[in-house]
Amino acid sequence: MGFEASVNMGSSGALCEDLNNPCRESELRKMYDKLRLQMLSKYIIEIKKKSKTDKTINEAKEKEKLKQMIQDVFTKAQHDMTKKKEDFMSFFHIDHKKEESEKETKTRHMSTKLQTKTLKYIELGLQHLQMVIFHEESRYSKTMHKQLENSDSDAQYALADECYKIGCLMALHNPPLLLDWKNIGPSDYLPPIKMEETSANTAL
Repeated sequence: MGFEASVNMGSSGALCEDLNNPCRESELRKMYDKLRLQMLSKYIIEIKKKSKTDKTINEAKEKEKLKQMIQDVFTKAQHDMTKKKEDFMSFFHIDHKKEESEKETKTRHMSTKLQTKTLKYIELGLQHLQMVIFHEESRYSKTMHKQLENSDSDAQYALADECYKIGCLMALHNPPLLLDWKNIGPSDYLPPIKMEETSANTAL
């Protein structure tokens, strides 16, 4: 009974949130706002300071590079987590097809109740993956992001790591919290959040 309630509540603001889940929608939005209003703002100030003391640094170009880096990292995070979900679903799909060929129509007509139960367990697995990412320190920038290979800025490494971590958590949310890059303002670095138009129980 506790399992049913936990998975049904999940992390979506569309339903009653599980207040014990640190990756629920309201908390992810807070993390995103903190990134935008605090961490990103501090890095922009750092760019301004460096451009004043080092004339070889062009403030406008550095800000454009920053915008592109942020979009690249969030896009990469969404792609990586989408791939993980697809691999997870494919695993069950392959097993189901194999059982179909062995038992013919017995599994082909799996009940709706059993299908729903399977999706709930998959959703629980994705929630556990969220928790692992939430509690683990992100090392994305030092291993994946080529734009940072020659950077000597710890702040830039930290910013890229936080963008990737939050991007992964948002992509794993059910339904996914996506960034509306088409509606980003010319002076903005991060766009508004939009939610994928699927119900919380079918957004896998």
